[in-house]
Amino acid sequence: SLAAGLLASALSLPATATTLVPLANDGAWSTFDVDALTSLSGGLEWIDLDGVDLAFSLTLSQDSILRVVDLGFRGDRFELTVRAGITTQVLGQTSAVGNPDIASEDIVTDPDLAWADTNYSKGSFLLGAGSWTVTGVLIQSADFGGAPLNATVGAASLTAVPVPAAGLLMLGAGGFLGLFARRRT
Repeated sequence: SLAAGLLASALSLPATATTLVPLANDGAWSTFDVDALTSLSGGLEWIDLDGVDLAFSLTLSQDSILRVVDLGFRGDRFELTVRAGITTQVLGQTSAVGNPDIASEDIVTDPDLAWADTNYSKGSFLLGAGSWTVTGVLIQSADFGGAPLNATVGAASLTAVPVPAAGLLMLGAGGFLGLFARRRT
């Protein structure tokens, strides 16, 4: 029947479908979702509103800072992975946060407000010039009464680093990532 054929076609779709979202190097925030119930894979990776895996594509002409922040309820943490060509590696994790129980929490949906709030997980990552694909996964979920929600929203932004400042960052905590960024081909 037609219904059986459509179902078979849907089930045969590759599980690796990904929505690529270009992230402009202008400091503007772009959001992503995580929801184990609506994700097509049933996992905790970043997804778009249709449940499809989401990745940010970056084309950088100079060193830039990628920022990622948790939104919604506090208590979520992310692990980021970066791919350049065929090389993939863990970029890092957003910061640890306090008690993830959200029983009496307000919801923060403004990335700038969440970035300024020490109760929200965040991370800054230095990337060198080149083409990158960045994905993420929820590694700690806010919970309600001890049960993880496994659903959240977050945001990412990208800002170019002035050349002298990029050199100073290379000497600091971001040095390893900057060296990786420069080594890849």
